[in-house]
Amino acid sequence: MVGEILGQIDRLDHIVRDLLAFARPTIPTRRSIDVVEGLWRAWSMVVHAGSPVGGRFVLDVAGPVPVEADPELLQQVWLHLFQNAVEAMPQGGELRVRTVPGPLVQVEICDSGVGISQDHLANVFKPFHTTKTRGTGLGLPISRKIVEEHGGSIRIGPGAAGGTTVVVELPR
Repeated sequence: MVGEILGQIDRLDHIVRDLLAFARPTIPTRRSIDVVEGLWRAWSMVVHAGSPVGGRFVLDVAGPVPVEADPELLQQVWLHLFQNAVEAMPQGGELRVRTVPGPLVQVEICDSGVGISQDHLANVFKPFHTTKTRGTGLGLPISRKIVEEHGGSIRIGPGAAGGTTVVVELPR
């Protein structure tokens, strides 16, 4: 009984934090960071948080990818996207992350999960839209807000071999 109450308090705390993150204006504190290092750190946090991670994590990069960005805010984006991917692969699968350097740094996150139906695809960035029983529907809207505050863009679509592909573009 006490454990259940504490679990619900933790869930409410998470919801309030998401609401505040979505509602409050954020001003990125930019500095030179390596996107690849941030991706590894976020993946490590997902694994160590006890998420049911089955399958493979593949990071396809050719070395450091520097950008001027707020490391904490971008970390939040990677965490949201990785957590969504892991939850979309309850039986395990492959999460492939690829960086493409250029004037706009591209980060492609592809999972082999269940994918997103066309009905839901149009609404994924709408606040409070969720298909999860325990989600707030704010992870993707918050991620989009953060990426756009960095002058970038984010888009989501079906993966080439099933699953979902998320592409984040950030200016160098």
